Amino acid sequence: MQLTEKDIEELLEDTKFGAKLQKQELVAVKVVFNVDRNSAKSFEKTWGYKGDPGKQYTYKGYADLKLQAGDYAVVDSPTHGLTVVTVVEVTPWEGGHSGYKLIYGRVDRGGYEELARKAIRRKEILQTLSRKTANALRLKTFEELLGTDKEAAALIRELKSI
Repeated sequence: MQLTEKDIEELLEDTKFGAKLQKQELVAVKVVFNVDRNSAKSFEKTWGYKGDPGKQYTYKGYADLKLQAGDYAVVDSPTHGLTVVTVVEVTPWEGGHSGYKLIYGRVDRGGYEELARKAIRRKEILQTLSRKTANALRLKTFEELLGTDKEAAALIRELKSI
């Protein structure tokens, strides 16, 4: 036997946990599914989706998720299961509890963005160190030539004077 959303709501009302959840402030969250508009035709062919890839859908969510426009969230899509969506708008909840699915959660990209920033900085540092190492090796080679090769010594003196 599969529980319907109404069955789940009734169970939640009968438990302490459910009572706590029912007291939490709800918000209406408008979202768009993250579909590449350039591949919408391929998406339609694969999934049979014929709507506007930018169409907004409303889910309900708990205010303590602190969702804002531009955030990513996870929802249970009727056709694709758990899916990442982009939040478009968050407003106070004015409807009842049935008929709308809950947002599973907010996707925290902060950790990823910090790792990405560190990777970029690491690459910059390594490139700078590699360039400095190459320059140091070149200078060392020039210094060795100064004492052993008269032509190289003359060229290095000329280079320094330019």
